[in-house]
Amino acid sequence: MRFIPSHIHDILFSVATTANWIGRVQAVSTNRECVPMIIEGAKYMLEFSSPAYLQVPGNFEEIFCKKKNGENFLPMLEHRLITFWFDVERSDEDGIKPICEADHVLFGAHSGNLADMLHQAFMTYFETHPQVAQYFFVADVAFATFVHEKILTSANPANLELNVVLLSDIAAPRYGFEVARVAGRHHG
Repeated sequence: MRFIPSHIHDILFSVATTANWIGRVQAVSTNRECVPMIIEGAKYMLEFSSPAYLQVPGNFEEIFCKKKNGENFLPMLEHRLITFWFDVERSDEDGIKPICEADHVLFGAHSGNLADMLHQAFMTYFETHPQVAQYFFVADVAFATFVHEKILTSANPANLELNVVLLSDIAAPRYGFEVARVAGRHHG
């Protein structure tokens, strides 16, 4: 679980108007942005972080991802780490936790709506930062499958404007994908 100051939490959701709502890209700390959303009354955040090791001089090898064969994978400089947060405020806990660590019933119960809203939140971020082409996240197999099948490669017509390529040689529990706009297509 990760805690965020209550005043930041309040700001993130201050303009929410409905039980299904997606906010804009907002900073939550240094090198971290999120797209807040409310899905069927529950609060979520799709967080995008620029790894700290890219911001300060240090050991370049921290950028490496492990491949399934044990070798190293080098991501592009412009990449983001994604965390899917569930707001546990409603459980009388002051914080947020990764959805993949929450009860799987949580994302299974709302899977259609959750998948669509997460896709829209990702598109909100991508439209703001089209130069970012690679994304990585840590998850268990069940949630990684949900992300792949329901969010990245769903039949949602909005996916037609993006070419999404899974980085299938990366070793679990880290998963990754590359995104590029399909030539000749524009959003808006």
